[in-house]
Amino acid sequence: MRGHTVSKIYVQPPDHYRFVEFLDFAKEHHYNLEIATFAYASVLDADWEKILKEHQQQLSGFRGAVSLHGAFQEIFVHSSDSKIAEVSKERILRNLQIAS
Repeated sequence: MRGHTVSKIYVQPPDHYRFVEFLDFAKEHHYNLEIATFAYASVLDADWEKILKEHQQQLSGFRGAVSLHGAFQEIFVHSSDSKIAEVSKERILRNLQIAS
């Protein structure tokens, strides 16, 4: 659309299965996209690299801003339990790897 600017509104797919649906909606309405796919342990423990590649391909040509929501559930980097702290740090580092 000529002279159209991208909105400050972000839409967020509820999961990676509906990613394309929400991406198409964002494109149609000139919205931005927040990706929360990699915030969940079920994705980080699965084939997250495949999902990341799919998202990257699907985002080709998207003109809006893209933000990533990092892991947030049950993240305790300062836990007195060293194993919990270690896994929490791993989740955060994985999200930084995905974002880069």
